[in-house]
Amino acid sequence: MRLLRVRDIDFDSRQINLPGEISKTGKKTGKGRTLQMAAQLVTVMEEAGIRGATSDLFVFSEGLAPGKANVNINYFPEIFNRIKKSTSLPDSVKMYAIKHTRVCHKVIDKAPLYRIQQLTGHTTLAQLMDYLKGLHLILDQDEMLPSRDL
Repeated sequence: MRLLRVRDIDFDSRQINLPGEISKTGKKTGKGRTLQMAAQLVTVMEEAGIRGATSDLFVFSEGLAPGKANVNINYFPEIFNRIKKSTSLPDSVKMYAIKHTRVCHKVIDKAPLYRIQQLTGHTTLAQLMDYLKGLHLILDQDEMLPSRDL
């Protein structure tokens, strides 16, 4: 995300078009991804002056405004660590907890698996199932679900 440019954001359709060369999944597959933006994110980006900024500027630059230079690789982890220190979040909580929480909510809401797969960027259903198993959202075949009395 730190390499995201203004041109990658479509405010009208509320989408971020992540080019393959800057996304984790895209580096492996060569394909880009499209992410939906929540209304709150659109508002924040508009207030930051991203809509209407020059298309080749980086979204995340020093000074919290679009700029010619992108932020360093430690930018987001440093912000997250400052947030952790100012709250009661334990050190064991990682930045990916935000993504995991959203995925958990989608599973609980019974969203279709293919939509969750798109959200997470997993290229196969098998990868998604392994990820969900790691979050304890699905059970191994060896585990038994509790049954009700008949």
